[in-house]
Amino acid sequence: MKGRNCFTQNEAEQIKQLLQQKIASGNQKRFRDQLRSMGFYISDYVRFVDGFSPEDFDSFVVGGNIVIINEATNSNSQQLDINKAQASSNHRIIGFPPIVSDNARVLILGTMPGADSLARNEYYANVNNQFWHIMESICGISKNENYAERIARLKDKGIAIWDVLQTCERQGSLDENITDVKPNDFNTFFSIYLTIKAVFFNGEKARTYYEAYVQPRLIGKPSTLPLIILPSTNPANTKNTLIQKITIWHEKLLVFL
Repeated sequence: MKGRNCFTQNEAEQIKQLLQQKIASGNQKRFRDQLRSMGFYISDYVRFVDGFSPEDFDSFVVGGNIVIINEATNSNSQQLDINKAQASSNHRIIGFPPIVSDNARVLILGTMPGADSLARNEYYANVNNQFWHIMESICGISKNENYAERIARLKDKGIAIWDVLQTCERQGSLDENITDVKPNDFNTFFSIYLTIKAVFFNGEKARTYYEAYVQPRLIGKPSTLPLIILPSTNPANTKNTLIQKITIWHEKLLVFL
């Protein structure tokens, strides 16, 4: 990471104003330099920087990758970065923001990205994970396309992906090693993306965490959304063959797509 990921509320508002001006202006470099002077580098969060919007910024806040702090309690953002780095060295990990579009109809939730995904900053990056194999079979999204293209295709299909947990302690990639969890902010998520019709879980563990840490805190209609477990795409799940997983995922997703 070249810049900071912790900002005061005032800084966050300034950044969003600059992002809006950057989109509207032909002088991309001027506003990019102003953003960097505040410690905000778009390239820390996405590969393609030109279209990054205030809404994108907010989605990273919702996902926990950008932290908004209270000026009155801690004005030293750099110290928070140091604390996060120390936590990471003790197996504290932070998940990704959601992959979602305004027309998303289904939300697929995992627990927390594995080690390979965290290293590559990509959902389901482990070559043995079967998620992208399944998406290729039921949605026509080739697993061989580059990541940005797969994500764009996923959004076009009305599929959103995220994880139940924002941060946790974990050694390695196994869900069994997860402790000290903090869930993502689903009330904010559902208040923004109103077209979600059902929540799917990539494995039983994701639903367990959702029911324990998210469901009791949901407000209004999101608390009534259908909750559907799908066979985990994790290679450690050998209860179902790949063909069986594809069949079950296809049958259950198709109802809402």
